[in-house]
Amino acid sequence: HALPPLDSPRRLFAEGFREKTVNTTLSCKAAGCTASALLQAYDPNSERATQCKLSLHLHPTDFDDQYSGERLTFIKINGVTVNTDCFPMISGCNKTTQAPLFPCVQGLPLQSLMDESGLLNISAQISDVVDECPYNGNLLSGVPMVTCLVSPLLNETEIGRASCRERV
Repeated sequence: HALPPLDSPRRLFAEGFREKTVNTTLSCKAAGCTASALLQAYDPNSERATQCKLSLHLHPTDFDDQYSGERLTFIKINGVTVNTDCFPMISGCNKTTQAPLFPCVQGLPLQSLMDESGLLNISAQISDVVDECPYNGNLLSGVPMVTCLVSPLLNETEIGRASCRERV
């Protein structure tokens, strides 16, 4: 029977790739602030990666009024705007609504936004009217998360052994 396509997860898992997820925090304290964080999606010295995707979830703070402009104004990845005007429409003033995270970006493919270093510079800004109900002291509090399929890089000895096995 035919092998699955080269980029299919089934084939990649069969070739030794595994799913790897990393995250960080993105936060700032003031109304209208911009938060930035660096996130290393994978280690290019020991891993190769494919099919990397980003999600960004926010803790609800003061995002309950769409008409006054309570929103995340932008999300940038390595200087490229990937989302504008995320309106969670949830207030964090009530502790029960502040607990769940709200997705602003879900499963965004990163192949055109990330170079071979695997490093992402993630930034986001809230509007000036997001000014109450901070989460842990921050009016902008989010969790950017990257999931990639990764496999170890083979060193020269391992490559030689693998090619010998293939010839036998």
